[in-house]
Amino acid sequence: MLTEIQEAFLSIWLCPLVMACCLSVGVGFAAGGMVFWNRAILWQVAAWPFLFVIKDPQLLALLTLPSIVLIALSARSMVLTIDHYLKEKTSRLALYFPFAAAVLPAFMLFTDVLERLAAAHLVFGLQALWIAMRLLPRTAVLSGRRWRWLGSLAFATTGVFLLIPAVLVLTDRPFSMTLAFQGWNVLTIIGTVAILLAHRDEAEQELKRLATRDILTGLLNRHAIFEAAHQKLREIKRQWSPLTLMLLDLDHFKQINDQHGHPMGDNVLRLIGEVLHDRLRPGDFVGRYGGEEFLLLIAGDAHAASLVDKRLREGLVSKNPGYPFKIDFSAGAVSLPPGPPVELDELVKRADTALYRAKAEGRGRLVMATEGPPGGSTFTALRPA
Repeated sequence: MLTEIQEAFLSIWLCPLVMACCLSVGVGFAAGGMVFWNRAILWQVAAWPFLFVIKDPQLLALLTLPSIVLIALSARSMVLTIDHYLKEKTSRLALYFPFAAAVLPAFMLFTDVLERLAAAHLVFGLQALWIAMRLLPRTAVLSGRRWRWLGSLAFATTGVFLLIPAVLVLTDRPFSMTLAFQGWNVLTIIGTVAILLAHRDEAEQELKRLATRDILTGLLNRHAIFEAAHQKLREIKRQWSPLTLMLLDLDHFKQINDQHGHPMGDNVLRLIGEVLHDRLRPGDFVGRYGGEEFLLLIAGDAHAASLVDKRLREGLVSKNPGYPFKIDFSAGAVSLPPGPPVELDELVKRADTALYRAKAEGRGRLVMATEGPPGGSTFTALRPA
């Protein structure tokens, strides 16, 4: 049986070799999770010659150890690949236990080369089935999950291919381990297609993120925050709920740029972006409206807006890294009144007028616009400086 395996060397070894070369040229070595997958295939390329080229039985028995170690490293890299694309982190026990379980028993309990390989592949087969279970999507929706279905199929098939010959060899039944090695090729081919799909999905998500995010602050950009606002207003038309739109403007920002330079101004914008991101509640939205202005959608009424204003000012004080100036802002807000829907442009106009009043009254405060006489509004400083 060992001779049969060695005769199949080219068909088993060439597949990962060609795949590794193609991935190295086409994707490179610094492309997210693909680097782990390519590394897994390269470990296989390094492992198989130990088993297939050596003819001397004693030397082969000795070199089985590095071969199994390299295959274990390949399996570990595959787990790291799956962790990357699932955005999960496997525990160290789950990551290293199969490694030890494949290597140690194979050499402590068996002296025959085939039995050692079978013992190791028994562990690798169980690990492949475990990965297949992890990859199964929680829902049957195909969109964005095709790679998971395909990857689960690849690992499940490989697990079966590894387990069947391993069990038969260990139970002294005549069977060739060639099927197990062909199982690795199945994983190399189908698994690579699945990982390429995952890599494409990740790239598309990153492009979408870049298209909706402000590069400097990491918040939603103007287009994206307006889209979120329109969506929120459409939801409120179906079922009314309180909503407050707030415009926030950094005080004396031009002075900061003029006296301390534009890099310092950029640092201040990053700081307030971080505070806005950290201090808002789930269900609230924030985006960069333009320059040093930010637009917030707050799920709640004027009181909720006042609480948000307070948290933001406290956050700016606590996160200030020691800049030689005070970072503060003025804000104008307007709550969506019950009754007929109000257009977004009208809400922004009212909030902008309230912001202008906050600036005119001395800055560093929140002014709330409420409906007044027909065609007008009244303004209340909810949080005066």
